[in-house]
Amino acid sequence: MKHRSKQFLRAIKKHGPAYLFLLPNFGGLIAFTIYPILFAFFMSFTDWNLFSPAQWVGLANYKDLFTWDPFFWKTMGKTLYYVVLTVPGGIVIGLMLALLMNRAMRGITIFRSAVFIPQVMSLVTVSVIWRWLYNTDIGLFNYILSVVGLPTVDWLTSEAMVMPSIAIMSIWKGMGYNAVIFLAGLKAIPSVYYEAARIDGASNWRMFWSVTLPLITPSLFFIGVMSSIGAFQVFAEPFVMTNGGPGDASRVYGMYIYQNAFRFFDMGYASAMSYVLFVVILIFTIIQLRVTKSGGEDISFM
Repeated sequence: MKHRSKQFLRAIKKHGPAYLFLLPNFGGLIAFTIYPILFAFFMSFTDWNLFSPAQWVGLANYKDLFTWDPFFWKTMGKTLYYVVLTVPGGIVIGLMLALLMNRAMRGITIFRSAVFIPQVMSLVTVSVIWRWLYNTDIGLFNYILSVVGLPTVDWLTSEAMVMPSIAIMSIWKGMGYNAVIFLAGLKAIPSVYYEAARIDGASNWRMFWSVTLPLITPSLFFIGVMSSIGAFQVFAEPFVMTNGGPGDASRVYGMYIYQNAFRFFDMGYASAMSYVLFVVILIFTIIQLRVTKSGGEDISFM
């Protein structure tokens, strides 16, 4: 016992300053991340409007979500539609840009900087700019269409076009981040694999499918998971660009959580919605992990 106490005191003496410097970060993590998560989980089983004491209601909030609230399914459907539009599109465009950025050509540094610029811009600023670009009467996109003789599009005022329009902006905003992650994966591929593929007579397309794609699987999984999490939590883009309109065509799940929490002050119900979203994201992450592990592990050229 005394030996363990001496070891503990020795460890504190040795690593104490490091723990002391880490203490503010741990304090912030507990106060602003761990505590709110646990508090929201408890609140999801209560009826609480911020102005009166919380009342325990058990699973009533979750039951109402699945059996009573039609907006739950409607907003979740809009969110899933957004995820389907943005995640595959962002991965494909990011990979294409990374393949271009991986080439040794003149002006490649400028090209890489230009691709990454949207990522460092404020999301609200980008949303406001694209709202003007999408403007039906004075927007740049409709002006270009009219110049080339094509009919104009109701980008943000058509129920059929509003979600694809928001998705296009989101893909453009995040393409630099995806491209950089993919570029790091491409740089890590040993050149001997490509040399062996050329000796075996593999075409560029075959090398992409048999060498490049399997070896960037970790990057693909990371981008897929992070993009899915971000897409399921989408809020600022439709909130700034359309405020959920026209009608409820772009009212996504995150906006519905915000509405219940800060307009109706139904914090218990909003907390339950948040944890349902957590479970949905967790399921999608597990599915992506299984799909990523099951594909592209062997490298072959035949």
